[in-house]
Amino acid sequence: MKNQNELAPPTLFEESLNKQVSSNQHSYHLNYLNELWTKQQSLNNEITLGLKDVNVTINDSKSQQMKYLKDLTSKFQQHEQFIIPLMEKIQKQDDNYAQIMNGLDKVNHFNVSIEKNLKQESLINQAIIDQLSFQDQSTQTISNKLHQFEEQNKQLINQLEQQEHLYEALNEKLQLQEAFHKTLMERIEHQEALTQKVSRQLDHLKSILFERVAIILEKLEANFKLSSNFLYGMLSKPTFVQRLTISKEKKEEKEKEEIK
Repeated sequence: MKNQNELAPPTLFEESLNKQVSSNQHSYHLNYLNELWTKQQSLNNEITLGLKDVNVTINDSKSQQMKYLKDLTSKFQQHEQFIIPLMEKIQKQDDNYAQIMNGLDKVNHFNVSIEKNLKQESLINQAIIDQLSFQDQSTQTISNKLHQFEEQNKQLINQLEQQEHLYEALNEKLQLQEAFHKTLMERIEHQEALTQKVSRQLDHLKSILFERVAIILEKLEANFKLSSNFLYGMLSKPTFVQRLTISKEKKEEKEKEEIK
């Protein structure tokens, strides 16, 4: 409610005031639109500049990415050129290693065969030594022959020990020098030739040994028969018994005289 004590403005002043207010509102509205348009233009300019900067940054980044991709592709190609020969070398080393292992398997199988033969040889030699030792008590000649036979066996054992040491040394060299495939293959081939040669020599020695043993056994048997026949003939003769009796009586008389 309006206060009754307030005075009402004059009509002329009211109309003038309304016109002034209406004019001010229109001017304010135009100024606001102009200011808004100016701000919008400024914002658009800033956005345009920002988009240009973004485009420049994107183009620079794209150029850098393309350059990086080119460098990376070049490095991959170089790496591939390095990898292919390396893989070929690795494959070649694998093939050489397989050949070496095959050669080692052959040598090991051959060594096992030689070891079995040596065990059989040792058993045969031991049986021969036992038999010769048993007959060594018969005569000194047999003892001398047995001594010679033992010397031959010692020489044979020494040769076998040297061969075993040679195989051990070869094994160590094979373990230490796996990198030198070509040289190792040549040594293995050389060793195979030597081993075959040694095997042939062992077979030859074995045949000679068997022949000598057979001859010695025949001679021992013949000498033993001769010795047995000789001793039996000597003991069965009456004169030999009489000589023993007379010799015994003389010995007793001599002892009695010494006692007196």
